[in-house]
Amino acid sequence: MTEETDAYWSVEEALARTSEPRLWDRYQAEKRQQTPTLADLRRSLIAGLLSKISTKLFAAVPQTMKNGAGWAMLDQAALEERIFNERTDEIRIFTPLKAPNAAEHLKGQGLAETFQQCVIDDPEVTVLLGRTGKRSQLEGGRCPLGPSIDYHWPLDVTASNFEYRLLRDGLLSFGGPEPRSSGEVVALSEALADRIGALRALLVSGKIQACGMTAAFTESLIPARQWTRKNLSIDVANGDLCEKDDKGEYVPLWTGIELQSLVTEPAHPAQAAAQVATTRKRSPNGQEVERIIRQYRINVEALGRKAAAVEVALHMRSPPRSDNATKALEAQVARIWRVIRETI
Repeated sequence: MTEETDAYWSVEEALARTSEPRLWDRYQAEKRQQTPTLADLRRSLIAGLLSKISTKLFAAVPQTMKNGAGWAMLDQAALEERIFNERTDEIRIFTPLKAPNAAEHLKGQGLAETFQQCVIDDPEVTVLLGRTGKRSQLEGGRCPLGPSIDYHWPLDVTASNFEYRLLRDGLLSFGGPEPRSSGEVVALSEALADRIGALRALLVSGKIQACGMTAAFTESLIPARQWTRKNLSIDVANGDLCEKDDKGEYVPLWTGIELQSLVTEPAHPAQAAAQVATTRKRSPNGQEVERIIRQYRINVEALGRKAAAVEVALHMRSPPRSDNATKALEAQVARIWRVIRETI
């Protein structure tokens, strides 16, 4: 196994990048002075890191196997034990999109849900948004690259693109002095571009597959090579893959996209639909939506996805409270209904 050092962090790097800013700054100040409360502060930082493991961050150690090298994933308890025993040299901390088990924990999620959780709500991005005061520019999944509210995130975006717009709060600048950059804005721009690049790399590699509805209203897998095309963007409001045309308009290529792990085609093709349906792992929110559809016998095909989503929301513990969340629910209801329909 050839390790890519930019694919993971050490424990200390993870603490520096993802800890609550005020607590980390206080720890650094007291570390310089070697105060009596330093040990307690470090325990608080470690507790914060452990709380993110297996959800927002993943931990692993390299291991040698008979068929080569691989990773042994660590849960919270195993990581805590290693840190307590000061055996941290081999520990690697990964963001979700770069974790060795990325395909496993992403399958069953919608593309919009994955983008929100793994890019916008990435723990390092979250910390840097707090430090820069730029959180409002990404509110509700907004892309900060334009002067108006937009939810299309380009896949070929660069860190400099983000830095330029973040420094200007997304507004166009005409004359006047150029705004001065800062280390935090540069780091935020690099983190956003890095996570988008990691998501795209996963989809191009084929380790995770995407499935959605085409413009012809047929469901199909999105070929991995499609993700390498220029002018592609992800519509975070609807979970669509779009292409920007010559007029600057976003044209949906696939809609309501859901991710799934690479599935080997069964010996009998007729079993394919049943195999995908029975092995799919949903997020807790997806499980709740599927339970509601089945329990209340909501016929999405007959009602249409908008009316069906309204019916589903009536029975949810936390129904959507914004237009963006409502659109995401509509797409999710449509995706889940397609799977249910294959099994009835």
